[in-house]
Amino acid sequence: MSERPRLLEQHEQAFLLAEFEQAWAQVLNIDERRLKFVEYYSAIVAAILAVAANLAVDRELTVPIGLLVTALLTAGVLIGAAFVFMILSERAANRRYREKINLIRGLFLTESTHPGMTEYLARKDLGVKTGADAQPDRLGRTLKGVLVFMGLEIALVVVVAIATWWGIVNGYSLA
Repeated sequence: MSERPRLLEQHEQAFLLAEFEQAWAQVLNIDERRLKFVEYYSAIVAAILAVAANLAVDRELTVPIGLLVTALLTAGVLIGAAFVFMILSERAANRRYREKINLIRGLFLTESTHPGMTEYLARKDLGVKTGADAQPDRLGRTLKGVLVFMGLEIALVVVVAIATWWGIVNGYSLA
């Protein structure tokens, strides 16, 4: 006969509930920061493009102007890459917190014999997971969308850099 695990003591329950609440707070903070990264990068791209346009407008496109514009645009690409890496790092943290949440959920709920709790834990379509369930290892739709949008902004900056040098080589002026 299998021995039933002992019930959690009051202080253990309090600790795990606090851990659970903190992990959910961190997941929500990560989601908010993801949006902030996109907002900040969009503002940075807009500022870089505005400064680059201001440098190039009403002037002949020359190599010194091209170098200055390219330096700005390169900074934009590097900042974008840094933001993408930060977002991916946040995703890894998000997964760790969700695994912690699922493990704690399992500690509290998997031994329950209440029919409602059994049904709750069976509802995988609602995203109800415990530590015993397979944990998500892919990017979600929102994160994919964020990364695509960031990639488009980075590509825009690269296209502007190429267009700047194409204009210099072909003797175009924005004057």
